[in-house]
Amino acid sequence: FGLSQMQLSRCLLRGRPKLSLVVAQEEARTRGGLCLSTSYQHNSARLDWRCAKGHEWTATLGSVRNGRTWCPQCARERQSLGLGAAIDLATSRGGRCLSATYSSSKAKLRWECAEGHQWDASLHSTRSVGSWCPHCGLRRRRLGLDAADALAAANGGRCLSRHYEHANQKLRWQCAEGHEWEASLSSVKYQRSWCPWCWRLRSALSIRVAAQIAVSRGGLCLSKTLVNCKSPLTWRCAEGHTWSVALNHVKYSGSWCPQCASGRSERDVRRIFETIFPGHAFPSCRPSFLKGGRGRRLELDGYCESLALAFEYNGEQHYTACSYFHQGKGSSYASLLDRDSLKLHLCRLVGVRVVVVPFWVKDRWSFVRCYLLRWFSISVLFPIPLGV
Repeated sequence: FGLSQMQLSRCLLRGRPKLSLVVAQEEARTRGGLCLSTSYQHNSARLDWRCAKGHEWTATLGSVRNGRTWCPQCARERQSLGLGAAIDLATSRGGRCLSATYSSSKAKLRWECAEGHQWDASLHSTRSVGSWCPHCGLRRRRLGLDAADALAAANGGRCLSRHYEHANQKLRWQCAEGHEWEASLSSVKYQRSWCPWCWRLRSALSIRVAAQIAVSRGGLCLSKTLVNCKSPLTWRCAEGHTWSVALNHVKYSGSWCPQCASGRSERDVRRIFETIFPGHAFPSCRPSFLKGGRGRRLELDGYCESLALAFEYNGEQHYTACSYFHQGKGSSYASLLDRDSLKLHLCRLVGVRVVVVPFWVKDRWSFVRCYLLRWFSISVLFPIPLGV
């Protein structure tokens, strides 16, 4: 076209401001916001921006595009919520989050467990993966292999595996008949499953037995076939609740409808609170301040507004991903933990005190009273004179 190098450079420079403003507008659009500036001078010039929430600030195009920064006010809000979620998560596991600042879910924070062990891990790994204290985990792994050996010996067999990581890890087993198979320690220990080959040889445990057990408990076994000891059957209780769990779990552990069982425990905890605080009711409810991620209100098992006090009864599904509440739903356990942490965080923001009662607590009266001592005096919790 007959242009010299200098002329070509000038043409490129003349076109640069227009091109850069287009780039700024496109960058804002991809982040759900707007670039409010109408002109672009140079790389060091600050532009006006607005995020999807309506916050406005100034920053250079280079810092937004190359530094990957965006709305500083949203960043501060995320930091506040993230640190609060970390504190609540640590509290729900009996420990503490020692970090004072939070940058992102993958940045490492300092944690401390109930035994006083300290370690560094991200909020993402602690919440989503379900990890906790590595020092306690090492001790559990040592105890786990001993437990597997003892459990196998009690069944007349052997545990052939010599490496143990966690209760859901597949181990190699051998029964007294020489059959070998793989199963997790948790399934052998808690579901009382053993050799699947011997299981197939036993005709007593059949779908007919399942039907008889269900009828004896006032319900029905809805499944028509039984594949093996690990296959879940579908059951229905007298109240019409349906759930799926293996036959040996129902037969040997004596369990039945998990919804009915959870309801009984929740009612028992509610009775404790209403006895300690006579004249105050603790109904289950969905208060307006307890909104989840999609705007739907979350539920508290028991809440007394006048005392700013609530309780949550946490069943087995709140502490193990292998619970029958999560069968076939790999993400449901992580979602449940997220909701638990969010409940505690939102309650803390409005000054509502929450007592979390785990399912494994045997003496619930003592547990609840000891928990309440951090907020109430002994005379309130123990109104009967203790004697001179």
